[in-house]
Amino acid sequence: MVLLFSLLFLIFHARSVLSSCAHGTFLHPRAAGGIGELPNFDYGPVRGPTNWHSISRENILCAVGLQQSPINLNGRIPIEPVGFVRSSIPRQDILFENLGTTAEVVLNGTTLVRGAGEFRLKQFHFHTPSEHRILGQHFPVELHLVHTSVVTSSVSSPMFHAFPLPVRQLVFAASISASSLALFLLCQCSDMLEA
Repeated sequence: MVLLFSLLFLIFHARSVLSSCAHGTFLHPRAAGGIGELPNFDYGPVRGPTNWHSISRENILCAVGLQQSPINLNGRIPIEPVGFVRSSIPRQDILFENLGTTAEVVLNGTTLVRGAGEFRLKQFHFHTPSEHRILGQHFPVELHLVHTSVVTSSVSSPMFHAFPLPVRQLVFAASISASSLALFLLCQCSDMLEA
């Protein structure tokens, strides 16, 4: 119960950035209705993002590539205007699945609308600690919202241009203050847990 409250508390104090880790990215086989092997990496100091290139020869781009995970968002990435990304996520039952390196939720029928392009939210998953860094800093929790393109986008934004699986990233940082919205939602969650 305390873990749930802590997670929700972090969610409402999230800093959001738009990024793509689309180089070699694919939906996990479970998202396509299949079963996949658990990955051979983690997010710790030995087999974590800064050492992924040494785990397998297939991961060499993690050391020298420019469009892969992990990335360091260093301020040179263009910032989209407020309202550029609009989401519509209908209420639905979800199932969290532990994939060994992340907790994942596969979704159906959810949509992200962005400018002239339309993308469906296929799944979201959490990393702890964060996979990516912002100005060199890791965060306690990172959420990836993975989308697929519904139609070809005519928007010239480098964020989504030519990426088959755009990913929105939210990083979470602890805060000593609580917002009224977070407290309201925490109260609602306790009611749901009792139901």
